[in-house]
Amino acid sequence: MAIAQTDVVSATLPGRSVAPRPLSSLGALFRIWRDPIGFFSETALRYGAVARFSIAGRDVIVVADPDVARQVLHQNAARYRKNFGALRDLIGQGVLTAEGALWRRLRELEQPVFRPSRMPDSAPSIVAAADATIADWAEAARSNRRIGIEPAIGRATLAVIVEFLLGSRLGGRAEAVRRDMEVVLAHAGRRAFALTALSGRLPTPENLACRRALARLDVFCAGLVAERRANPGNHDDLLSQLIDACDSPAWPEIDARQVRNEIMTYLFAGQETTATLLVWALHLLARNPACQARLKGEYERALAAGLVSPLAMDRVPMAEAVMQEAMRLYAPAWAISRTALAEDAIGGVAVRKGSIVVVCVQAMHRRPELWDEPESFRPERFDRQAAGRARHPFQYIPFGAGPRTCVGSRLAMLEAPYMVARLVQAYRFAPADAKPVALRSTITLRPRDPLRLEIGSW
Repeated sequence: MAIAQTDVVSATLPGRSVAPRPLSSLGALFRIWRDPIGFFSETALRYGAVARFSIAGRDVIVVADPDVARQVLHQNAARYRKNFGALRDLIGQGVLTAEGALWRRLRELEQPVFRPSRMPDSAPSIVAAADATIADWAEAARSNRRIGIEPAIGRATLAVIVEFLLGSRLGGRAEAVRRDMEVVLAHAGRRAFALTALSGRLPTPENLACRRALARLDVFCAGLVAERRANPGNHDDLLSQLIDACDSPAWPEIDARQVRNEIMTYLFAGQETTATLLVWALHLLARNPACQARLKGEYERALAAGLVSPLAMDRVPMAEAVMQEAMRLYAPAWAISRTALAEDAIGGVAVRKGSIVVVCVQAMHRRPELWDEPESFRPERFDRQAAGRARHPFQYIPFGAGPRTCVGSRLAMLEAPYMVARLVQAYRFAPADAKPVALRSTITLRPRDPLRLEIGSW
């Protein structure tokens, strides 16, 4: 389908910068703590493509402009460091949270695991995960029940990460590992925008539960390493890369603790991003039954011509378009935060050393100046006819941009389109109720409350 002309934008946009707004430090802190997604999105959409305010004398600059995002994340990336909130304290310093020389070495070590020639190795685990999810929901579908979809989706994406990257199968451990990860993610979300760092260190029931969950996950990670060392075999996966580096003098940065940090990083960042994306895609399809039926029809036409695999989803192009549009509306990495290491100027706004710059992906993906009908679910924006239309390269950045672009994006875009097409082919989804879904931030953009859908047979 044709894409509207308003989706084609120039590099120069009006209203790029604004003067500092009269927002008190206490008021801003409280609003960020209460609703960070709403606060930053509203700031970007209300005050311009670049907006600035101060908290306790420290500038906070909110960006929702592709040109300025490119400056911060790519052109001037060396002038900024990544902000991690509570995440680094919880999962350690890994490729997601490291900086400088350590990050470059980790990226060098791990990038080959995601090379295109290795992606076919992921297909069996993706197919098995889809089959397991369909089986999980079979009883609910027979009675048109309303169910929470997040647990089964979480187990499926976790199984793919553990099998493809770590060469192991979870079996009966899957739900326990997923639940411990949920505890840690909820804790990370609470601490990310806490009014004081002390709140994460007090012996509250929530903090103690997080420590226990982390301890169990540490045991799980250690078990994976011990199992591989006992049965090394001939593996070409992340775990083998890490263990070999740990044993090699050429990689002094990699010790047993760093191996643990990398496993934890991929458990959380790899599994959580894809799971969240699939949850949002099913939510959107449930509220758009005609789109859901078209996806089912396209998959079944491809299936009639032969078996469809995760590696042949070009035969079901609507599946990828659905996932891309879901990421536009609900980008898992909804904001990208940086601290200025040196003075800069972005979009006509002076950036002082120490300023916090927040690229609000959620707002940029919904700016009316950039997208036609930005609040509407329109997968056709990303269909093959639209692919040739000009779009600013930093207008759509669901996996980040610049040197810190998500290393696992290729795996996610093999897994997610196949999973959503298989699930829609198997079952019909409908909303459990008509209420808008409230948002919350963990390390990704998630529904605030467990997302329930009605599931039934076609």
